[in-house]
Amino acid sequence: MVRSLNAVELLAIMAAGLLGSLMLVDGGISDSWFSVAVMFVTAMAIWIAVRDFRDFIIPDGPLIALAMTGALMRLAGTPDPWPIELAFLLLDAVACGGVFLVIREVFFHLRGHDGMGFGDVKLAAASGILLGYEGFAWSVFSASALGLIFAIGLTTIRPDQRMDRLPFGALLAPACWSIWVLKMSGVI
Repeated sequence: MVRSLNAVELLAIMAAGLLGSLMLVDGGISDSWFSVAVMFVTAMAIWIAVRDFRDFIIPDGPLIALAMTGALMRLAGTPDPWPIELAFLLLDAVACGGVFLVIREVFFHLRGHDGMGFGDVKLAAASGILLGYEGFAWSVFSASALGLIFAIGLTTIRPDQRMDRLPFGALLAPACWSIWVLKMSGVI
């Protein structure tokens, strides 16, 4: 299903482009640009998490904005020539999104119904750009652990209610945000 972006999503994409462009023109990621980027990525992660939790939909606007912010920040902060970093960005996006796409398709062929939406696949690709594949792996681990705790807790509290699906994007987006902040702060 193809849908058009709404005005808020377009505004988020334009803001990501402006933020990244200003960082590139300024010659790198200063403390003030880093603070602005953290606030922006935080807003995008919250938007994704809330929307996925509420509707099981991950909107395209914040995904594109996350990917753009990640790409432009990586380009602004790299000592390597841009073509090399662009190749790594593409590799990270394809590897992370590709793994989720394969999981999605294998599940569908085994079970006959979707177990993961394309929004999760796109979130994986955008997160790969933002974090790189190593950071994305830690995010998936964190989100999976959180999802397991959530599912066990819900089953313990309400044993009569069967949980048949989990909004994984609502767990993955905050996990990616956490790993990104730790990575950008130099903690990991």
